[in-house]
Amino acid sequence: PRLCAFFGHNGVMACVLPQVLSFLNDRQDWRLRARLCVALPGVCAAVGRAATEQFVVPCVETALVDGVGDVTRAALECLGRLAEMGLLTRRVLLENVVERYVPLLVHPSGCVRTAACGLVAAAARALGRPDDDVVLFPLVRPYRRCNPTRGRLRSAPGVASCLIRPLPHKVLHLELERLRHTHPTNTQHEHRDPNEDPAVTPTKQKKTLLRRYWDRYGNSEQRLTMKDVVDDGDRDPHFRRMEEYYRMLSRNAKPFHRDNHLAGDDVETAVDHAHADDVEAP
Repeated sequence: PRLCAFFGHNGVMACVLPQVLSFLNDRQDWRLRARLCVALPGVCAAVGRAATEQFVVPCVETALVDGVGDVTRAALECLGRLAEMGLLTRRVLLENVVERYVPLLVHPSGCVRTAACGLVAAAARALGRPDDDVVLFPLVRPYRRCNPTRGRLRSAPGVASCLIRPLPHKVLHLELERLRHTHPTNTQHEHRDPNEDPAVTPTKQKKTLLRRYWDRYGNSEQRLTMKDVVDDGDRDPHFRRMEEYYRMLSRNAKPFHRDNHLAGDDVETAVDHAHADDVEAP
């Protein structure tokens, strides 16, 4: 803040902000990227809402798919502070931030989930009535196991108390490996297992672990058959949003060596096994 006060608005826009944002692309030091996310709200206060939405928010979004949990947590906390400071318009807050990254409410990392709950709570306070009930709550509904009151929706612990079980660490890593080698425009024949019988019909293919998790714990109003998923693509918008986030994350996450006991599991039971073995980090 003192540096921004020294340079003034024009100096921050011309010199400070470009330098700060360029450091977010430093792939060698994740601590630097996390620290920059912590410092960005002070810079945004100097440049105003328009510059924040045009230049800062897109860069912070890259930190949300960083692949390092501490950077993702810092980015979520940054966006929460920007919402509290009134530097995000209603459209950007809802469409560019909450709607796109609400799947982080069930991220395997506890610190990321806590930061995501803080962002939702900050958005609820910034939006106020009736937008918190009419617009924000439907975005959170698929990830909750009970209906939160307005008071709960406005506090991070209140949001956290209503959530479904988080995605297990092992299932996340296995899904990132799958998505890393799968492009959304490719057909299923391009990704067919070389040992698979070509006569096998699409309806005999099994659901992914992510889809199995969502069917088991997600609170989506629409339940699809496997035929729906194969024939028309997955029409559940909440699941598509979750898969798209992890697809973006798979481009930055480090490769994961799957455990032998999980790799051999049938997808029917892999989610249960992963939940049984998953231990939350303190």
